[in-house]
Amino acid sequence: MYNNIVSYATPSGQSIRAMQRRLKVKDGSAWFEYNNKYGDTDIFGSIMRYIEDASNEISAREAFGARKRENVKALMDHATNVEKKMIAEGKPVAKRGLLGKTALNTFDSIMGFNHTGSSTWARLGQAARVAQVVSKLGLSTVTALTDVGFSFAAATMKGMPILKTARTQLSEIATQGNRKFLSQLGVISDVVLDDVHQAHRMADVAGNATSMKIAHAYTRAIGLNRWTKGMKTGHMYQLLAHLTNLKPEKMTGGMKAALKKYGLDEGALSHLAKAERIKHKGAEFIDPREITDRELQANLLSFLHAETRLAVPEATPRSRAAINWGMAPGTFQGELVRTLGQFKSFPITVIQSQMATYRTLPTNALRARYLSSLLGGTTVMGGISLWVKDLLNGKEPREIDAEFAWKSLVHGGAGGPLLDMLAHTGEYG
Repeated sequence: MYNNIVSYATPSGQSIRAMQRRLKVKDGSAWFEYNNKYGDTDIFGSIMRYIEDASNEISAREAFGARKRENVKALMDHATNVEKKMIAEGKPVAKRGLLGKTALNTFDSIMGFNHTGSSTWARLGQAARVAQVVSKLGLSTVTALTDVGFSFAAATMKGMPILKTARTQLSEIATQGNRKFLSQLGVISDVVLDDVHQAHRMADVAGNATSMKIAHAYTRAIGLNRWTKGMKTGHMYQLLAHLTNLKPEKMTGGMKAALKKYGLDEGALSHLAKAERIKHKGAEFIDPREITDRELQANLLSFLHAETRLAVPEATPRSRAAINWGMAPGTFQGELVRTLGQFKSFPITVIQSQMATYRTLPTNALRARYLSSLLGGTTVMGGISLWVKDLLNGKEPREIDAEFAWKSLVHGGAGGPLLDMLAHTGEYG
């Protein structure tokens, strides 16, 4: 019974510790007295941990499906059968059980179940990662110019107006003029917590309120938060406008594939076409609040958020689990890996999201078009980012040649960690 209480949940079932409990108190004053004595008085930290838990749940469902526990167990059973077959055929198996443990460790890492280390190591690791944020992200806003390339590729595949989308994003960065409108529709959250969330785009400092506050203050001061919010809000605004005015006969193959992923088939689109509209700045938009079919409403919001994350990539719990190799936070090895790989989870996110999109495209022609627009857009913006950095560092902008083109491709980020390592062989060995 003791082991069941203190252990975290596993794919085979929930532990008592993971279950919800209800505390009965006399009144509000009694609750505050109890919380001050035994609870967590850091309200900011409590709310951020709640958001982190929700994010972990979403990432686990993206990685393993809605029946995530059953699917993890199926993967472990499949890995065991593969190893048995290899052994029966006389093939060598270096580490038995490794494949099954990989699935379990990844699941545990995404869900945050393996907090088995010490708080001392956790604090040291978080402090080191905050120091990395402050020391290495000085020009990250310039690096983020490559977001324009990702947004260009995403908009191209859906048939969105490219220049109009870019203008809306730039306007949003400067004025935040459409943010309140999308917030009123329930599409985004127009609160301080959303601003804090942007600090996690390249930083892995979750779990400690002080670390999160420092990372947030710094990324806000250098303009990264505002840039990220403006790019995401502007893209989502134009995506909703495009969907509102979508004509089935003019729908691109990329848009069809994107809608299909979220269950937005012809029947769903016909319902959306009849949904209530709301006017904003002389244009009409679908009003998600007025959609009575809750499943359709949820699918629409999922489409808007997921496709916006594709256009403006940010590190996710899923990508961080991949770079952490399933090692437990709070241990020396776990904190070391998280610190060394803090800024590598972003390129892994790019590979996970962009290649997933590539695979869902129905034809080779669409795939070729998507890859060309992705690599072309990010390479151009990668080169511009390099020029801006040269100017800020007091150097002459480098000339356009084969070496510059290669560095622009790498700097654009669409190649993920592979091109990054190939370009820095001296650093990685």
